[in-house]
Amino acid sequence: TSTTVGKGKFYARFSHVSQHQLFTSEGKHAFHDFMGLDDGVKIGMMFGYGITKNWDVTLQRTNGRVYYDADWEEHSFDLWDFMTKVKLLDEQEQFVDLSLTGGATFFWEEDNRGEWAGNAAVLLEKSMWRFRIGTGLLYTSLSTWEPTASTQVGGVSAKLYPKERGAPRPENHTTAIPLSVSMALTKSLQGFGELAFPVDGYETGNGPSAAAGLRYVSPSHAYSLFFCNTSNSGFNSTFTGGYKHDRLDVFGFDISIFF
Repeated sequence: TSTTVGKGKFYARFSHVSQHQLFTSEGKHAFHDFMGLDDGVKIGMMFGYGITKNWDVTLQRTNGRVYYDADWEEHSFDLWDFMTKVKLLDEQEQFVDLSLTGGATFFWEEDNRGEWAGNAAVLLEKSMWRFRIGTGLLYTSLSTWEPTASTQVGGVSAKLYPKERGAPRPENHTTAIPLSVSMALTKSLQGFGELAFPVDGYETGNGPSAAAGLRYVSPSHAYSLFFCNTSNSGFNSTFTGGYKHDRLDVFGFDISIFF
């Protein structure tokens, strides 16, 4: 989103995205493991603060994964996103909302070392009647992607980490074009859909990242339930593509708090 937190205000978001499909090929019932949330979850925790009306900073931590190096030694990393956003245009005065985001992701390994990625985004949004439509450009110098667990056999495997054993080596960066639309169903309830099309660098090859769901908004909280085609939730892993181009069968939710 192009929206900033607001001067002197704090923001927190807690997200859970399943790493399993709702229905496996064996026909397991979706509620057997509580929509996949009992069996491996990507958990994101984000905190933000508004320095001025149009400038904020955020910190997000997302659990990563295990990998093996050339000597078959086991390692793991988590993703830490350090981001800042500046709102350049306000649609109340200049017809559209336009913001510029920049920052970095640290792949924090267990020995307190890791790789760094540079991140950037240009986001453009416009409200029309009950709709809000957005697009822009997303970039990271080191993207990552982890498959939905039940598709690892015969599907796209995880993108290789720079120190990870395996070949061929993928391109490090990813550039993508996002598209988003939300519709106000009532004063507090919204329906939304999001797509991110990789256009350069690494991609899964299975179409865009996609999500659709419902969001309830109050003055102090926002609650979202959604279905998507990727289990990833870090900045540099959400726009590398989906595990399937025609599926939205991964369940997730998030809770946002404004204070």
